[in-house]
Formats: sequence, structure tokens, C-alpha cells
Amino acid sequence: MSPTIPDLWPTDFGTSPQPSPASVLRQQAYLLGQRTQNVVVGEVESKPKKDRFVHTFYLSAPLLDFRRAVLHAEHGVEFYPAELAVYDEGGSHLANTSVPDADRFMSELRGHLASDRVVRLVRSLVDQCRDPEENLRVPSGA
Repeated sequence: MSPTIPDLWPTDFGTSPQPSPASVLRQQAYLLGQRTQNVVVGEVESKPKKDRFVHTFYLSAPLLDFRRAVLHAEHGVEFYPAELAVYDEGGSHLANTSVPDADRFMSELRGHLASDRVVRLVRSLVDQCRDPEENLRVPSGA
């Protein structure tokens, strides 16, 4: 008869006091879909890179078969400090910012998501996916 091997893991692994860059990006991806009625959505692709993790944020318009990376966050096993890398309209690297914690990460991310280049891209994608009749409607009272 073989001996029973007990569960040697701790009863609780706990939780991190700060949200991970990946969870912040996934939440923003979800919220973008809500704000655009899923015409434009965010997608987050996470991959390991040696001893680090890279989370790439894409803007996607499924009706147009369009997908473009706009930024990525990279960190080690510990979430912070993290690197936030931003891409230009052509997908080339534009800038890197090192962030020490979740608050600074969200502050930097807010600035990039509200930048003219990202807002213009989202607006263009939404406009291209609209029903043509939506553009012809005259507001009531006009």
C-alpha cells in the first residue's frame, strides 16, 4: 500500500495590494467595448518574454477586420515597476515610460488612451462601422 501524499500548499495565496497591469488593460478593453457598443473593442494579448510578461493592448474593429496594437505593458513577476510602451499610427515604437506603481500606471495609461491619435483612431473606426442611415438622421427639433 502506497502512502498518502498530503496537500503541501498553503491554505491561502493572498492577493496583491495593487491591480496588475494586465487586469487594468483588460478592464479598459472591456469599457471601450461598452462605450462603443462593441463596434470598437480593446483586446489584450499576454505573453511571457524570458522572465518578464508583456501585455499588448490592441484596438479592434471586427466589422472592418481591423486590429492595431497601440501600447504594451511589460513587467517581471512583481507587477511594478512596469514599462509602458506606446506605438504610433504605423505601429512603430513611440515612447517608453517606467511606472513605479498602479496609480502611476493608470495615470500614464489614461493620458495615452485619451491622446489625439487614439481618440481619432477610435472615432474613425466607429464612423466607418455605423449604419449609413444613422448618418442621415436629422435631430428632432431641427
